[in-house]
Amino acid sequence: MNNIDLAIEDFVSKTLNIEGLTLKQFEKSAISNGFYFKQQGGDENHGTYAIFKKYNAHSAAITKCHCGHIHRLEDMCIKCHPVNENLKTLNIKFPTSCSLCEFSEYMEIQVEPQNEGYLWSGKVKCPNCSNTGDLLYSAGNAFISWAIDLPF
Repeated sequence: MNNIDLAIEDFVSKTLNIEGLTLKQFEKSAISNGFYFKQQGGDENHGTYAIFKKYNAHSAAITKCHCGHIHRLEDMCIKCHPVNENLKTLNIKFPTSCSLCEFSEYMEIQVEPQNEGYLWSGKVKCPNCSNTGDLLYSAGNAFISWAIDLPF
């Protein structure tokens, strides 16, 4: 089972909150904090990058959108797709490990406040083996129904 590296997640979350951040500044900051920063696809105008400590371990993926905004790969660009100002971003951990490979992951979701807390549902994908599932998040509790469930 892969372990989540909270240092990577914390670094990426904090760095993405820096207003006016350039990709070059992100790269320099990642390297100075002891992380690798490697382009995975695309180009300098619209590319995807991985931030990690060692190969075959936990990594975080960011992308530079064609509009120039840098965000997590799994998120929509807030510059191209403005979000409702009532939404709140939560960082949650997959409530169950992937049914195929036992990978566990943190993800950010944007939720709208409800009377009883927060409510969100949607598709999730294991970045390790591509198994998919449906996530339900409500009032601090989360559940994933994985598409492929092994019988053991």
